Amino acid sequence: MLDQTRRPIFEALVEHAHAGRYDFHVPGHKHGRVLAQSDVSEWFEILKLDVTEITGMDDLHAPKGIIKNAEKLTAAYYNTIDTSFLVGGSTVGILAMILAHIDDDDVVLVQRDCHQSVLHALELARGVPVMLSPDIDRDTGLSLGISLETLEEGFAAFPKAKAVVLTNPSYEGVGQALDEHVHMAHQFGSFLFVDEAHGAHLKYGHRAIAASSLDAGADAVVQSAHKMLPAMTMASYLHINTERVNLQEVKRYLRMLQSSSPSYPLLASLDIARYFIANLPLEDMERVIRHWYNIGKELAQIEQLDILEVASSSYWQDPFKCIIAPRCSLSGIELKSELEKQGVDVEMATLGYIVLTFPLTVEGYDGESIVETFRSVLKNEQVVERSSTSRFPFAHRWVELAPFAKAEGDIEYVPISSAVGRLMREVITPYPPGIPLLLPGERVTEQHVEQLQRLEKQGARFQTGESWMESGVKVDCEC
Repeated sequence: MLDQTRRPIFEALVEHAHAGRYDFHVPGHKHGRVLAQSDVSEWFEILKLDVTEITGMDDLHAPKGIIKNAEKLTAAYYNTIDTSFLVGGSTVGILAMILAHIDDDDVVLVQRDCHQSVLHALELARGVPVMLSPDIDRDTGLSLGISLETLEEGFAAFPKAKAVVLTNPSYEGVGQALDEHVHMAHQFGSFLFVDEAHGAHLKYGHRAIAASSLDAGADAVVQSAHKMLPAMTMASYLHINTERVNLQEVKRYLRMLQSSSPSYPLLASLDIARYFIANLPLEDMERVIRHWYNIGKELAQIEQLDILEVASSSYWQDPFKCIIAPRCSLSGIELKSELEKQGVDVEMATLGYIVLTFPLTVEGYDGESIVETFRSVLKNEQVVERSSTSRFPFAHRWVELAPFAKAEGDIEYVPISSAVGRLMREVITPYPPGIPLLLPGERVTEQHVEQLQRLEKQGARFQTGESWMESGVKVDCEC
């Protein structure tokens, strides 16, 4: 049994920082000394722990010491065959996981509301994505994930699909048990990979928290430790959960895709995040869950708000996500803006709702003050019927997209208002959450146009650029 109270990377970095050594190696801030007397001296304490692969500090790409021990402790906590520390976010884990197993023209069944990195990986691998539309909750408009029926339809049409890529839970914290999905995929000889970016805390085992897809037997699972655990931004885990996975190929791609000079503060934060969740007392978790549950109930008493909850017992919601839909003239994006003016920053806003990501603590969060801020923002708003909250205008049960590398032919640019019925040749991705609204090979619908026009009007951000607003969207030429 490994000692989960140890933090090998963090402990070694602290010891090294206090050793009084002269450092004639990179990085150039020299344990922060170069900036110690500057106006950014607050940064000094972090830089003390920022080292490189000197003696005793191990090497992420050939770990034999503290990094190997930290990864082993993490694998032991999550009960996996292998766990790799990621310093490039879940994105790099998704890229490595897919590139290690998908070749030219391999068919992959993909949940349509996947993160853009899944599609980037398939583009690099020259795979053929078949996009499966998630079920949408009728009352809330939230994505419920891929049903067994939809997955079965996908395999009926593509029985030789090489892999299935699911997102569980969603950005909004909605998920489902994947045991039967895994069983079906394995029956067809297919891998089942899961983007569990928002689920690094699911292994805790509390009755209010659903089980991780690792427990369902998914082959490989990526988690963004920085989303729900106290890790630094970009710090993530890639878990290898079955012997079916080509571990050596995954490691090879991680060496190719990750920096050869990884950030030690990021690595230490992964070490600390595992330590935190592995040693969090049950009574503390109970207190935190109860606190945020009560905050949600108080917010639900504000008549200008709806707290969105999925009714079906087949799905679960993360108690650390609160989805709030305005019942007033404000859109979700506008409500986010008003809250920011009052000192409250939210995780995400769509046209129909905002998402709050609650921390695994109550320290520093005054519940009464938070609720009062919402009341203050909404006090002059008239109550109106809640508009549609769905952000998923998916027209078909499944859509086969052409291999990215073979997307050739004449194109033209047309105003989005004139694009209904046209075949897309570019990706349009609002961010957050980084889920493409339109993909190459999909036909533009009136719902797409309406949603894009509203997002543009309300100042939403697009990681794929905004040239489509000025020059039009790229579509197949009808000339």
